[in-house]
Amino acid sequence: KLLGLTAAALSFVAAVSGTGYWGISTVREAAVAVANTGSAIRNHVEAGVYNDLTRANLSAIFTSKGDEQQNKAEEFSRNSKLLTERIEKARALTVKPADRALLDEESRLTDQYLNAGTALVDTIVHNADSAATRLGPYLQLYKELQGKLESTSDLLQKETAEAELSATRQASTATRATFIICGVSLLLLFVIANRITVGITRPLDAFSARFREMAEANDLTARVDEERTDEIGQLGEYLNLFVQKLGTLLAGIVQISQNVASATTEISSLAEKGAEGAEVEKDQTAQVATAMQEMSSTVAQVSEHSNKAAEGRIDSRRHPRQDAGYCGGGRRNRKESGRTREEFRSDWPDCCCD
Repeated sequence: KLLGLTAAALSFVAAVSGTGYWGISTVREAAVAVANTGSAIRNHVEAGVYNDLTRANLSAIFTSKGDEQQNKAEEFSRNSKLLTERIEKARALTVKPADRALLDEESRLTDQYLNAGTALVDTIVHNADSAATRLGPYLQLYKELQGKLESTSDLLQKETAEAELSATRQASTATRATFIICGVSLLLLFVIANRITVGITRPLDAFSARFREMAEANDLTARVDEERTDEIGQLGEYLNLFVQKLGTLLAGIVQISQNVASATTEISSLAEKGAEGAEVEKDQTAQVATAMQEMSSTVAQVSEHSNKAAEGRIDSRRHPRQDAGYCGGGRRNRKESGRTREEFRSDWPDCCCD
């Protein structure tokens, strides 16, 4: 669409430029035609002046003698040459073929007139008596040429006025055409640009609203319209693909988080059980230590009693009982210690008392 808008804008610019170029070219051609016609008129008017001068020079030659006559003959030659040049310039500057044909005929008549004038001058200078016979044809050619010059001048002036009017009309037409093309181009560009802008902004607004609804609802299952075949449809397709992959990624993250939470709960339970087992082991260790201490105390007592019993046996072997004092000492010892007869017997084996 943007490419089409650019192409349309370039086409309208080309149309406006072409119209402007046409208008400028038309006005320029008209201006050149008017200028050339004006120059042709000026040269043609000057040709009429030089035509009158040639006749005046010829009249002066009739009345002059000697050097003055020779000077007038030279002036006639110069004016004749200028007359021919002005006719040729006027012919070269004319644009219309009809005007050029008139000037061609005028140029031939000018040549005849000048040839007749030159012949008359030579006759006046060299044979003045016979000059009268040539004067009539010369004056006839002068009148014809003068009338031709006047009619052609009037025609050129009329055509100049028509060329000016035509140039004015062409300039006005070119101006109107340029303004019309510019107006139509601006109008069409506005319509096309408006349609293209609406065609771009409307789907973008719908796309933005849909995406905002997805964001506000935290719904990763929703999708935007991807049925369009332009760049906006491609954008919607890629956005749906991105949202789909994002939803899959978040679902994986949620599953991993749940697995981590479950593993953390199990580890916590095992840690609590381990702590309870450690407390039990601690209590059992304390009981074992207490039992070891009691056992050590008992072993110490047994060892002490065993030492005493061994010492008693040694003494009895050294001093066999001869009287009742030994037994009496053992009896007192048993009563004082509160031991049983079997325990007493183990310490006093030689005592005969119960």
